[in-house]
Amino acid sequence: MKSPHRIILAALIIMGAVAGVLHAESFGRNKVQYETFDWKTVETPHFKFYYPEGFGDLALRAGEILENALPKLISDLSQRPIDEFPVIIYPTQADFQETNVIQAILGEGTGGFTESMKTRVVVPFNGSYDDFRHVLVHEVAHAMTFDKIYGRGPGKQLAASSVFNIPLWFAEGISEFESICWDVESDMFLRDAVLNGYVVPLSRLYGFLAYKQGASVVGYIATR
Repeated sequence: MKSPHRIILAALIIMGAVAGVLHAESFGRNKVQYETFDWKTVETPHFKFYYPEGFGDLALRAGEILENALPKLISDLSQRPIDEFPVIIYPTQADFQETNVIQAILGEGTGGFTESMKTRVVVPFNGSYDDFRHVLVHEVAHAMTFDKIYGRGPGKQLAASSVFNIPLWFAEGISEFESICWDVESDMFLRDAVLNGYVVPLSRLYGFLAYKQGASVVGYIATR
Protein backbone atom coordinates (compact mmCIF):
# COMPACT_ATOMS: atom_id res chain seq x y z
CA MET A 1 0.00 0.00 0.00
CA LYS A 2 1.29 3.47 -0.85
CA SER A 3 1.72 5.98 1.97
CA PRO A 4 -1.15 8.52 1.92
CA HIS A 5 1.04 11.56 1.21
CA ARG A 6 1.76 10.09 -2.23
CA ILE A 7 -1.78 11.09 -3.17
CA ILE A 8 -0.48 14.56 -4.02
CA LEU A 9 2.53 13.31 -5.95
CA ALA A 10 0.36 11.06 -8.09
CA ALA A 11 -2.18 13.80 -8.65
CA LEU A 12 0.47 16.25 -9.90
CA ILE A 13 1.01 13.95 -12.87
CA ILE A 14 -2.71 13.70 -13.56
CA MET A 15 -3.22 17.46 -13.30
CA GLY A 16 -1.36 18.15 -16.53
CA ALA A 17 -4.08 16.36 -18.48
CA VAL A 18 -7.25 17.70 -16.88
CA ALA A 19 -9.08 20.98 -16.67
CA GLY A 20 -8.59 23.53 -13.90
CA VAL A 21 -11.02 24.77 -11.32
CA LEU A 22 -14.03 26.64 -12.63
CA HIS A 23 -14.13 30.12 -11.15
CA ALA A 24 -17.48 31.79 -10.50
CA GLU A 25 -18.08 35.49 -11.00
CA SER A 26 -20.38 37.80 -9.11
CA PHE A 27 -20.13 40.92 -11.29
CA GLY A 28 -22.77 43.53 -10.66
CA ARG A 29 -23.93 42.20 -7.29
CA ASN A 30 -23.37 43.95 -3.96
CA LYS A 31 -22.78 42.22 -0.65
CA VAL A 32 -24.80 43.78 2.18
CA GLN A 33 -23.63 43.43 5.80
CA TYR A 34 -26.42 43.65 8.36
CA GLU A 35 -24.43 42.67 11.45
CA THR A 36 -21.43 44.33 13.08
CA PHE A 37 -19.51 41.97 15.34
CA ASP A 38 -17.14 42.55 18.22
CA TRP A 39 -14.48 40.02 17.25
CA LYS A 40 -12.53 38.03 19.83
CA THR A 41 -9.67 35.56 19.48
CA VAL A 42 -8.59 32.35 21.15
CA GLU A 43 -5.49 30.31 20.36
CA THR A 44 -4.64 26.62 20.49
CA PRO A 45 -1.16 25.16 19.86
CA HIS A 46 -1.58 25.36 16.06
CA PHE A 47 -4.59 27.59 15.33
CA LYS A 48 -5.86 31.09 16.02
CA PHE A 49 -9.66 31.39 16.03
CA TYR A 50 -11.61 34.58 15.37
CA TYR A 51 -15.20 34.59 16.60
CA PRO A 52 -17.94 37.07 17.52
CA GLU A 53 -18.29 37.95 21.19
CA GLY A 54 -20.49 35.43 22.96
CA PHE A 55 -19.43 32.43 20.89
CA GLY A 56 -16.22 31.47 22.68
CA ASP A 57 -17.50 27.96 23.37
CA LEU A 58 -17.94 27.41 19.64
CA ALA A 59 -14.36 28.51 19.00
CA LEU A 60 -13.08 26.17 21.72
CA ARG A 61 -15.02 23.28 20.16
CA ALA A 62 -13.45 24.14 16.80
CA GLY A 63 -10.02 24.10 18.42
CA GLU A 64 -10.62 20.67 19.90
CA ILE A 65 -11.83 19.35 16.53
CA LEU A 66 -8.87 20.63 14.54
CA GLU A 67 -6.16 19.78 17.06
CA ASN A 68 -7.49 16.20 17.13
CA ALA A 69 -7.61 16.03 13.33
CA LEU A 70 -4.22 17.64 12.70
CA PRO A 71 -1.87 14.67 13.32
CA LYS A 72 -3.59 12.63 10.60
CA LEU A 73 -3.57 15.57 8.17
CA ILE A 74 0.15 16.10 8.76
CA SER A 75 0.85 12.40 8.25
CA ASP A 76 -1.32 11.99 5.16
CA LEU A 77 -0.26 15.19 3.39
CA SER A 78 3.33 15.26 4.62
CA GLN A 79 2.78 18.93 5.34
CA ARG A 80 2.57 21.07 8.47
CA PRO A 81 0.18 24.03 8.81
CA ILE A 82 1.38 27.61 9.10
CA ASP A 83 1.93 29.00 12.60
CA GLU A 84 -1.17 30.50 14.23
CA PHE A 85 -3.31 29.20 11.38
CA PRO A 86 -6.27 31.65 11.19
CA VAL A 87 -9.80 30.24 11.34
CA ILE A 88 -12.75 32.64 11.23
CA ILE A 89 -16.03 31.35 12.66
CA TYR A 90 -19.50 32.75 12.05
CA PRO A 91 -22.35 31.66 14.34
CA THR A 92 -24.93 31.29 11.53
CA GLN A 93 -25.07 30.69 7.79
CA ALA A 94 -26.63 34.13 7.23
CA ASP A 95 -23.78 35.86 9.08
CA PHE A 96 -21.25 33.83 7.11
CA GLN A 97 -22.75 34.95 3.81
CA GLU A 98 -22.06 38.58 4.79
CA THR A 99 -18.32 38.00 5.31
CA ASN A 100 -15.95 40.56 3.82
CA VAL A 101 -12.99 38.16 3.78
CA ILE A 102 -13.76 37.69 0.09
CA GLN A 103 -15.88 39.84 -2.21
CA ALA A 104 -17.62 36.95 -3.96
CA ILE A 105 -21.33 36.49 -3.29
CA LEU A 106 -21.82 33.33 -1.22
CA GLY A 107 -24.90 31.19 -1.76
CA GLU A 108 -26.82 29.30 0.89
CA GLY A 109 -25.19 26.08 -0.27
CA THR A 110 -21.66 27.27 0.52
CA GLY A 111 -20.60 25.48 3.68
CA GLY A 112 -17.24 27.20 4.14
CA PHE A 113 -14.23 28.34 2.15
CA THR A 114 -10.45 28.62 2.20
CA GLU A 115 -8.89 31.95 1.23
CA SER A 116 -5.80 30.34 -0.24
CA MET A 117 -3.44 33.28 -0.75
CA LYS A 118 -3.49 34.23 2.95
CA THR A 119 -4.24 30.69 4.13
CA ARG A 120 -7.41 31.60 6.02
CA VAL A 121 -10.34 29.28 6.67
CA VAL A 122 -13.83 30.74 7.08
CA VAL A 123 -16.74 28.60 8.25
CA PRO A 124 -20.27 28.98 9.65
CA PHE A 125 -21.98 26.91 12.31
CA ASN A 126 -25.28 25.50 11.02
CA GLY A 127 -26.38 23.89 14.29
CA SER A 128 -24.82 20.47 13.63
CA TYR A 129 -21.50 19.62 15.28
CA ASP A 130 -21.02 16.75 12.84
CA ASP A 131 -21.28 19.17 9.92
CA PHE A 132 -19.06 21.65 11.79
CA ARG A 133 -16.32 19.04 12.14
CA HIS A 134 -16.66 17.97 8.51
CA VAL A 135 -16.37 21.52 7.16
CA LEU A 136 -13.52 22.54 9.47
CA VAL A 137 -11.34 19.56 8.58
CA HIS A 138 -12.32 19.80 4.90
CA GLU A 139 -11.22 23.43 4.67
CA VAL A 140 -7.98 22.98 6.62
CA ALA A 141 -7.15 20.09 4.30
CA HIS A 142 -7.67 22.52 1.40
CA ALA A 143 -5.29 25.05 2.93
CA MET A 144 -2.57 22.48 3.62
CA THR A 145 -2.93 21.05 0.10
CA PHE A 146 -2.58 24.52 -1.46
CA ASP A 147 0.55 25.17 0.61
CA LYS A 148 1.97 21.78 -0.35
CA ILE A 149 1.53 22.39 -4.08
CA TYR A 150 2.03 26.15 -4.44
CA GLY A 151 4.32 26.87 -1.51
CA ARG A 152 4.04 29.84 0.85
CA GLY A 153 5.04 33.47 0.85
CA PRO A 154 4.89 36.25 -1.77
CA GLY A 155 5.38 33.86 -4.70
CA LYS A 156 2.33 31.75 -3.89
CA GLN A 157 -0.16 33.72 -5.98
CA LEU A 158 2.22 33.78 -8.96
CA ALA A 159 2.77 30.03 -8.67
CA ALA A 160 -0.95 29.38 -8.52
CA SER A 161 -1.67 31.49 -11.61
CA SER A 162 1.34 30.56 -13.75
CA VAL A 163 1.76 26.84 -13.06
CA PHE A 164 -1.76 25.36 -12.93
CA ASN A 165 -5.03 25.48 -11.10
CA ILE A 166 -5.81 22.47 -8.97
CA PRO A 167 -8.59 20.49 -10.72
CA LEU A 168 -11.83 20.66 -8.79
CA TRP A 169 -12.18 16.87 -8.48
CA PHE A 170 -8.78 16.71 -6.78
CA ALA A 171 -9.16 19.79 -4.59
CA GLU A 172 -12.53 18.66 -3.27
CA GLY A 173 -11.77 14.95 -3.43
CA ILE A 174 -8.73 15.11 -1.18
CA SER A 175 -10.55 17.34 1.34
CA GLU A 176 -13.54 14.99 1.41
CA PHE A 177 -11.23 12.00 1.79
CA GLU A 178 -9.45 13.66 4.72
CA SER A 179 -12.57 14.96 6.45
CA ILE A 180 -14.97 12.01 6.18
CA CYS A 181 -12.92 9.42 4.24
CA TRP A 182 -15.92 7.42 2.99
CA ASP A 183 -19.37 7.17 4.50
CA VAL A 184 -22.76 5.68 3.71
CA GLU A 185 -23.94 8.82 1.91
CA SER A 186 -20.84 8.85 -0.31
CA ASP A 187 -21.22 5.17 -1.09
CA MET A 188 -24.91 5.49 -1.97
CA PHE A 189 -24.33 8.57 -4.10
CA LEU A 190 -21.55 7.02 -6.17
CA ARG A 191 -23.35 3.68 -6.52
CA ASP A 192 -26.34 5.55 -7.93
CA ALA A 193 -24.06 7.44 -10.34
CA VAL A 194 -22.52 4.19 -11.59
CA LEU A 195 -25.80 2.29 -11.88
CA ASN A 196 -27.58 5.13 -13.66
CA GLY A 197 -24.72 6.10 -15.95
CA TYR A 198 -23.91 9.63 -14.86
CA VAL A 199 -20.29 9.13 -13.76
CA VAL A 200 -18.29 11.58 -15.88
CA PRO A 201 -14.61 11.85 -16.92
CA LEU A 202 -12.36 13.74 -14.50
CA SER A 203 -11.75 16.51 -17.04
CA ARG A 204 -15.49 17.36 -16.97
CA LEU A 205 -16.15 16.72 -13.30
CA TYR A 206 -17.81 19.65 -11.54
CA GLY A 207 -20.57 20.27 -9.03
CA PHE A 208 -21.45 17.98 -6.13
CA LEU A 209 -20.25 14.91 -8.01
CA ALA A 210 -16.72 16.32 -7.90
CA TYR A 211 -16.74 15.88 -4.11
CA LYS A 212 -17.88 12.26 -4.02
CA GLN A 213 -16.36 10.95 -7.24
CA GLY A 214 -13.20 12.93 -6.49
CA ALA A 215 -12.97 11.39 -3.01
CA SER A 216 -13.36 7.94 -4.56
CA VAL A 217 -10.45 8.58 -6.95
CA VAL A 218 -8.26 10.00 -4.18
CA GLY A 219 -9.07 6.99 -1.99
CA TYR A 220 -8.08 4.68 -4.84
CA ILE A 221 -4.74 6.49 -5.25
CA ALA A 222 -4.10 6.43 -1.49
CA THR A 223 -4.68 2.70 -1.10
CA ARG A 224 -2.87 1.39 -4.16
